[in-house]
Amino acid sequence: CRQNIQQHNIDAEVIADDCAGGIHHQYDAVLCNPPFHKGFDTERDLTEKFLRSARNHLKNDGVAFVVVNQFIPVEALAPAFFKSTELVFRDKSFKVFKLSS
Repeated sequence: CRQNIQQHNIDAEVIADDCAGGIHHQYDAVLCNPPFHKGFDTERDLTEKFLRSARNHLKNDGVAFVVVNQFIPVEALAPAFFKSTELVFRDKSFKVFKLSS
């Protein structure tokens, strides 16, 4: 991630944290590829925790992009936290969503 930021001259920072528990700022954008699952077991509570955290760390007009495995039901859970949920990419393994606050 840091290499991509540097290579593309993007003004951003990389923060590794436990579901943003130690982060106390809000951002215009959040990019997230978290472990929404344990193995092949989908845990709704874990997915909701990541989505809630992403929303809480966005400014009012912020956008979050999340990458998840195909079997994670972001499209069903994200509307509880975001105004807009848009699928922007899908292949046989992963989905990428744009979530707007």
